[in-house]
Amino acid sequence: MKGRDREGAILEGLRGEPFESLFQALDMAVDHPTNRVVTALFRCAHDRGGPGGYGAIAALFTIHRKIDSPDDWTYRPLFLRIADMDPKVRRPAFKEACGILGVRPGTASPSSSTRLPSGSPSRRHRK
Repeated sequence: MKGRDREGAILEGLRGEPFESLFQALDMAVDHPTNRVVTALFRCAHDRGGPGGYGAIAALFTIHRKIDSPDDWTYRPLFLRIADMDPKVRRPAFKEACGILGVRPGTASPSSSTRLPSGSPSRRHRK
């Protein structure tokens, strides 16, 4: 799969359900972190909760080189708070994660235009 096709598949998959397209998209995102993919990962981590939120923040920590792989448990307690379905638990954890990643959290909601963290990596992926 080539550049734009892969990016489109990742973006579509990030809107999918766990065990369907979501987990495959999260795996692909780590290896193909375009600006649009990274923005979608931040949106997923901020808004989604559950396995999608957990996977998105783990992918972001991998892309930002804070952990070696999404399976690394170094930040697991933080990731679990981001996976919480209660926004009152998830949002402060998201802000904490942005601080660790060195990005400034913006505001986001699924029904509004999303202003997410600035300072995200641009094509800085691991080989």
